[in-house]
Formats: sequence, structure tokens, C-alpha cells
Amino acid sequence: MNKYEKQWVEYDTLKAVEYDVYFSVGKRYYCGANCEVCYIKDQLVEVLKTPGVYPTITPGIIDLWDTVFDYFGVVRTDDDIYYYKKEYPQAYKWFKENAHRMEYCITDNAIVRYDKIIDEVQFKGMGSITISSVFVDKTNIPKLLEMLKRIHKISPIKHFKLINTSGTESVNLKPFAGFAEDLGIDIIAHHDFRDERTQVLDGWATEQSDWISTKGGEVVHLYANSRGSTTAPHFYYDRFYFSNDAASDFGVAPFHIVEGEFNPELFCADMIRGKQVIYKKWLELDFTDYIKTTLEYKVNYPFNFIPGVMMPSYSKFCAKLVSRGWVKIPQGLYKEADSITSIMERN
Repeated sequence: MNKYEKQWVEYDTLKAVEYDVYFSVGKRYYCGANCEVCYIKDQLVEVLKTPGVYPTITPGIIDLWDTVFDYFGVVRTDDDIYYYKKEYPQAYKWFKENAHRMEYCITDNAIVRYDKIIDEVQFKGMGSITISSVFVDKTNIPKLLEMLKRIHKISPIKHFKLINTSGTESVNLKPFAGFAEDLGIDIIAHHDFRDERTQVLDGWATEQSDWISTKGGEVVHLYANSRGSTTAPHFYYDRFYFSNDAASDFGVAPFHIVEGEFNPELFCADMIRGKQVIYKKWLELDFTDYIKTTLEYKVNYPFNFIPGVMMPSYSKFCAKLVSRGWVKIPQGLYKEADSITSIMERN
């Protein structure tokens, strides 16, 4: 395989199931933190004024959530829990009772909002904390560092993301880079997603977000990069999206909706097909050669073979498939194989 084929087949198709899933109690993504670096503010306004985004939490839907959670090693959320405290007490109560099962991910203003309720809602860890230089410019740095220390003591921080919005070396982010380094946490450097992709120059950056760009005001987001990093699926109430920007955009349909019981085989096929649909829309914007490669393949459903190069054999998701009758062989997974139909093949 050439480099684009490897990125697509090995990393982008199904590797996203290897570890984590992002979760929301709503059918669309909303956050009221109003961070300056937020690049989906207009979409969030539409979500806020749309009825039915937060259906009732029933025993049946809780059973579905628990079923899906069991396929993944870690459940994460970046829901606005502070907003739920004010507007959706049922959702807030659910998080108070279940936050210990998952990790939280927050950015800028959301850090301050979470600090106000941390004694009531305590997560088992912080999946990531993101801080932008434009936020730090308007913040009391010692006070923010104290918040981070308090959060880390209760819910250990796993990843740090720092957004340099200045275009040059950002001096005001250095205290937070130092805080992360003292904890032994790698720092992912993000450019400002509201603007065209640029290289972040700060010396503290251990990884660059080179899989996202902005073209003509639209964010183009590859869901895996050439180094094998992937974007986890986003499970929102009873449906799946690829990202928060997709989940807040009424022009983007979920790539999979659970009807009745969760069907992991159909989910896998829909995830690959869903990426192709979105990538095709971005074909002329950026990452053109890679996207052309992804469209050279077709997805089959039903299927009875998943190539091992696509499905992480060490994942909980793979183990759950085996519990459903799939058989591990050196070439991958198969089931009732009188003849072989692979989940994906070249056109």
C-alpha cells in the first residue's frame, strides 16, 4: 500500500474503535461556554433554539448507553455540564451519578464553569484540557493555574492541548506548558481553527494538529492522520457523528442511528461509508490526494470478514465481536464463512 492507502485502510476506516468514544445525552452538540476560539458558534445558536435536542432519559435509553459503552475502553464527554445544571436537571442528575465512569474534556471558559460544580460532578479523569492564548490574555494566570491544580487533584489530567492564536510564539502559554511538563503530559499544539492551517512555532509543542484545516470558512477534518492518531466516534443519545462540528450542524446527518438494539457490524459499515460521504464533500477543498484514495473503495453489508489490518485485535470492540460469534484468525475476523465477503474492497 502507498502512504494514503495505508492511512485509509489501517488508520481511518475502523481504528477509531480501538479505545474511546465521546458521549452526549443530547441528539446534537451544544455548549454555552462561549469560548472565543469556538469555530462553531453560529451552529450552536441553531442548536440552542431547536426543540427536541434533549429527549427524556428513559430506562431503555440508559440500557442502550450501557451497551454501547461496553464496546469501548474509555467513555469521554465534552458536554456542557454547567448548562445542564441550569437548564436540564435530569441530565445533570445523570452526570452526577455517572461521571465517575468517564473522562471529561473542556476548553477555556468551560474550565471556569466546571470549577464551579466540581464538588458535585467528579469525573474519573480529564481526557483533555485545552487552553488558548487569547483566553489566557484575559485571565488571571495564577488563579487559572490553581483551578487546574484543583481539577487535577480530583480528576487527573491525561492530555493538554494549547492553542496559539497569535501566529507567533505565544509567551503567555508557557506557564501552562510548564504545568503540563511537570505532570509528564504531552502537549498537542493546535493552530486557530478559525483560520487557515499554520505551523505552531512554540518549542513546547510535542505534536501538531496537521489533520485539520480551514478552507473558505469550512473546517476540513481528516479522522485519522498518517501517524495513526484517530478521532473517536461521537455517540449522541441514540446516534453517531464524527465530531462536535458535525453534531452541531443540521446540514450533516448522523452516520449511524441505533434502531432497537445496537448492531456493531452495521455500525462499522456505516462508519466507513459515512467518512466517504463527508470526505467526498471536501474533495476540492484540501487533502485532495488522500480523499481520492478513500473513494477508491466500496463498503459491503452484510459481510463476514474484517481484515485484521483494519480492526484493532486488542480492542474491547474486537473482543465484543468475538463474543458475538466472530472468529479470530491471522488474517482478521470471520463468521460463518462458506464464502468470503469483506467489509471493504476496491471498486
